[in-house]
Amino acid sequence: VSLLGVESGEDEVVGYRFIEFLIININCAFHNKRSCFFSALRKAFFKKQYIKKQYCTIKDLNGVNPEVEGILFSTDHIAVLWENIFDSFSHNKKQIDDYHTEFIIRHCDELRYQTIEYNNEDIVMSAFDLLFANNSLPEDVYAKLLPSFPFEFANDDDLSELSSPRMDVVISNNKLEYGDDSYALVQEHFSPYTLSLFILNNFKAFMDSDHTANNEVYCHILESDKIDIISKIQLLELITEIDNDSFASRFADSICRCYLEINFTADNNYDLIINAINLCTSWELKIRSINRINQILTYSKSRETQMIASLGGEYLKLNTTYGAASFDINEHNRELLSFLKSNRHFVSEFKERDNQFKVSFLHSC
Repeated sequence: VSLLGVESGEDEVVGYRFIEFLIININCAFHNKRSCFFSALRKAFFKKQYIKKQYCTIKDLNGVNPEVEGILFSTDHIAVLWENIFDSFSHNKKQIDDYHTEFIIRHCDELRYQTIEYNNEDIVMSAFDLLFANNSLPEDVYAKLLPSFPFEFANDDDLSELSSPRMDVVISNNKLEYGDDSYALVQEHFSPYTLSLFILNNFKAFMDSDHTANNEVYCHILESDKIDIISKIQLLELITEIDNDSFASRFADSICRCYLEINFTADNNYDLIINAINLCTSWELKIRSINRINQILTYSKSRETQMIASLGGEYLKLNTTYGAASFDINEHNRELLSFLKSNRHFVSEFKERDNQFKVSFLHSC
């Protein structure tokens, strides 16, 4: 009694203080879930200290006083099982507390490999929404644990507060139903790259819809290896023109590259190809595309003039009836000059001289 500093006769206080003194100062441990010593502890601090001194880990929450659950999770004295988390979540009126979240974060590498089999799907679905429809979990933990859940977000779920990296994880794991609402959600609230992922993962649904995207999104799609060249061409066949924005040239390069890969024909969207030729930044893609257009379409002076003008520089002289022009000797220039000569498009002759093609022009066309 003198040790605890209480007046004699205060039996109840002495009893409490004595137990609390033992908990704090003696390395003791009790193994019974319902220990009478525990029930005597009045303050949460002492209850936590008591549980921390336990040698055992409790396998499940059966028979555990609900007021202790948070302490068990906080002190890692409960087995790392989704079933225990869901049981506690159920006892907690379907609310995720900080001790749940912190426990999940600490043990995510164990939980990620567990198959979720729980007898109440509604509880699991509610936990899924509370854990993954927001940014409460760190991005790395989010990415590890999301695939464990056998659910997807509905088309009309509001995920607008998610960070783009988390939404990328959702989409990459096919956890968002494709539809008008979900497409509008991703298009409005997330990056063009994220929208391209959503389209790539739901390509058939996108093609069957009336949804559209901008140049940057289309660039990501055409530059991706998630779909084959035939699917990319199917997409391009539906596009009528290239928007005038900062990604127009990059999109044009991708268009030319894709169509050249399949050796396009007159049945393809050559209006889009000609549009792309005019905006393309790569000389090789541009001149190869011009030569291919010349192979498959009947000569048109206005079209040829427009395409040649897009090459710029010395090539502008090929649209005139005077002067002289010189070009590097290569197969692309040879093919173009041969076509222009055979169709009398200002060129009368070209010859190899001084490691250049020297061009002479018709004086009237």
